[in-house]
Amino acid sequence: MAFMAIEHEQALPSYVPPLPAAQQPANPQTSAEAQNLAELKRWFAENKFSEAMLRRLMAHPGVQDVQDLACLNDEELQQAGFTPVQLKRFTLLQHKMNDPNEHRTIGQISQMLEDVKKQLVAGVIGRAAAEYMTNGLCCELARETRTDPTALFQIFLANLDSSSPAPAPVPDVPQFMTFTPSGSITIKISRPGESDQLVETDSNGRLDLNGMSFSKCTLQPMTKTEPPIPIGSPVQLELPLTAKKTVDLPASTVRPMFLDHDKPLIDGDASGRFESEIGGVVVEFSGKTSVDGSMNLVLPAGKISQLCARSACGSVTVNGSSMSIAHRSSGDDPITLRSLFSQKSSKIPFLNHCKGDRVAFLGDISGSMSGAGITLLKSTLNAAVDDVLVPNSVKTVALCAWNDSPKWFEGKRWLDATAKDNVKCWIQQLQAGGGTEMQPAIEDAVRLQNVTDIVVLCDGEFSDFDFRAIRKRCPDVGFSFVAIGQSAAWEKMQALAHQAQGFFQHEK
Repeated sequence: MAFMAIEHEQALPSYVPPLPAAQQPANPQTSAEAQNLAELKRWFAENKFSEAMLRRLMAHPGVQDVQDLACLNDEELQQAGFTPVQLKRFTLLQHKMNDPNEHRTIGQISQMLEDVKKQLVAGVIGRAAAEYMTNGLCCELARETRTDPTALFQIFLANLDSSSPAPAPVPDVPQFMTFTPSGSITIKISRPGESDQLVETDSNGRLDLNGMSFSKCTLQPMTKTEPPIPIGSPVQLELPLTAKKTVDLPASTVRPMFLDHDKPLIDGDASGRFESEIGGVVVEFSGKTSVDGSMNLVLPAGKISQLCARSACGSVTVNGSSMSIAHRSSGDDPITLRSLFSQKSSKIPFLNHCKGDRVAFLGDISGSMSGAGITLLKSTLNAAVDDVLVPNSVKTVALCAWNDSPKWFEGKRWLDATAKDNVKCWIQQLQAGGGTEMQPAIEDAVRLQNVTDIVVLCDGEFSDFDFRAIRKRCPDVGFSFVAIGQSAAWEKMQALAHQAQGFFQHEK
C-alpha cells in the first residue's frame, strides 16, 4: 500500500509535544533541583527513553534541567548507552528544543515515512526501529491532519508489512550446456529404466537442452569415433538450469590441417586411428575438412596414426603421419594441437602461415643431421629461399645454422632478393657436425629487429630448454617447427609448436 497522498500543506506544530508546565511542588519545601529532576523524568518517559539513560546523563556535571540536554554531543550520548536509532531520535529532539518554532510540512512528513520504508527494505534499520520511527511520524501527521493517530499508525504499519524484500527473481538462464575444450563431441544421455540416447554438440561443444521432456538425467561425454569412448566422468544434469553450466573435460582439441599443393584441402574426407592412453583402446574416426582444410577432434590422452585426407573427387590424397596427445587435467589451460600435412609441391607449405615479411630460418647442422638429414635440410631451405626472395618483394629473410652455437649468414642481418645467389651458395656449403643446442639460436632470433616469424628446422635431437620462458618474451612472433627426415624425433618438435601456438610440419 502506498503512503497516503495529501493535497494541502500547512504549518505543523513541533514534532515533540510541548513539555507540560512544571507542576507546583506538593511540598513547598521541595528544592528547585528536585523540580528539575521530576521534569527530566517526565520528559524521558514521554519520549520513551529509559530512566537508566537519564541517570547516566545526570552524571554529566552540565545537565541540570531539560534544556541542558540540547547541549550534549554524540560522544556523550553514546557513553550513556544510546543505540544508533536512539541517538538519531534524541538528536532530532535536541534540534526541536533548540528551535521550538521549526515545523515540517505534510509532504515532508510523508517523505520521511517513505524513507523509513526504504531503509527497512534495504536492511539499513530493523523492524523495531522502523515501527518506532513510524509511530512518531504518524503522531505528527495525525495532529496536522486532525485524524486518529492510532488508526493512522495501523495504516502505515500495514504498509511496512508489505515492504519485505521481494524474493530474488529467477535468472533467465539459457538452457545450454557447454563442454570445453571446444569442439564437437557425442553425449550419451542415460535415465533409469530407459535406453541410452546419443546426441551431438555443435562445433563449439554446446549442447542444446531446450525442449527436453525430462528434468533429470546423467550425461557421459564421448569421442566422435567408432565406437565412441568416454571422456572424463559422467555429469549429473537437473533442469531447468539456474546458472550457466560449463563442463571442463580432461581432453584436448586436435586440429590436423591438410594442404593440397599449398592450398587448403576443402571438403575432403579425413580419417585416422586413435589409440587411447587408458586401456590401449583403438578406434577409428572420420569427417570432412573445412574451408581451411582442417578437422576438429576432442580427444583424451593418446596417439593418432594413419591420418590422411582425400579430395571430394578422389583425385588427390594427402597422407599424414602420427600425432601424440598429452594428458590434460580438468582446469588446465585449454590446448589446441595443430599440425600441418601437405601434398608435396614446389613451395614450402609452412610459409603460407608466416605472419609477416621478416622470416628467420634456423637450420640444425648438428652431427645427428649427417647423411640424408643435411641433404633434406638444404633442399628445404633452398625451396624456401626461392619462394621468399623474389624480385620486387618486400619479404626478407635471415639465416642461421646451429649446432653447439648459432652461425648467422652475413652477420645476422635481413636479406632481400639481391642476396639470393649468395644465400644459396652458403646453404650448399653447410656440413653436419657438433652438438645440438637449439636455445642459443632461438634466443638470437627473437632479438632480431622487427622479426615477424621464426622457422626452426631440426631432426628433433636437441638439448632440452625452457621454451615457454622465451615465448612469453615475444608473444607476437609466429613460430613454425619443421621436423627433418624420415626417422626424426618429431614428437619434440610438435610439442614446441603446440607451446608456441604455431605450426608443425614433418618433411620426409
